[in-house]
Amino acid sequence: MILIGCEDSLIEQGEPEEILESIDDAVRLSQIIITDPDTDDVLTDIAINYDQDSLISTILFTGLQNITYEFNYASNDRLTDITRTENGATVAYSLSYDGDEVQLLDSTGSVERTKLFSVDSQNRIFRTQTFENDALQQTINYNYTSNFNVQRINELSAGNAIERYQELTYFFNNNPFRDMNDVLRFIVFEDFIPYTRYLPSTINSFESMGGTFTMSSSVQFVYSLSDDNFPGSRIVTRSQGGVDEVTVETFIYTDN
Repeated sequence: MILIGCEDSLIEQGEPEEILESIDDAVRLSQIIITDPDTDDVLTDIAINYDQDSLISTILFTGLQNITYEFNYASNDRLTDITRTENGATVAYSLSYDGDEVQLLDSTGSVERTKLFSVDSQNRIFRTQTFENDALQQTINYNYTSNFNVQRINELSAGNAIERYQELTYFFNNNPFRDMNDVLRFIVFEDFIPYTRYLPSTINSFESMGGTFTMSSSVQFVYSLSDDNFPGSRIVTRSQGGVDEVTVETFIYTDN
């Protein structure tokens, strides 16, 4: 099962107006390099490798993170299982499909974990739920605009109360993650916000404190776009508690 976001001509008020252009049918992101802008030191290098069928076979994180993901597919290109190795410890995940739901399963000792992805009528993941031994731990709802961008992410407790949420804003760009398997994107690249039509320009996070939601952190993105409006790089400023952390993310593509 490969889920790809659909195109939509409606424009949500306050969102960037779409620019119509011809772009390649498939985008193959091959590397993401995260650096310190002051020293140019590489913090994390992410290598994305493809097999002969142009499906992602491995993803390697090196640097501050040292993680290897391996992916296997059925004959219909449906993702079937994932192996994640970090510091010599390996976790095997299996995927099962049932109508509009995808289950990601793994177990460690006596604990069985399930992540349930729910897909809406427009082929978008709109909810994820996390279970341990069948007990619900957390629900995350993704609220989309008519232009296929997530405008708000609600994180709910097991008791279905909103504990925190994020609000996102956008400007026009092409999302380099758009042609990846949706489940893979959510598992590996969720911090990059890969599941929207555009990449975001801001993310503001709010947490419930004493019954009132207060902004706890924010992220601002400044993009350098290529001629086809895919990002060549972006400056990421994360602000929390009066402290700013700035990194640069460089996106490298391979020819189809």
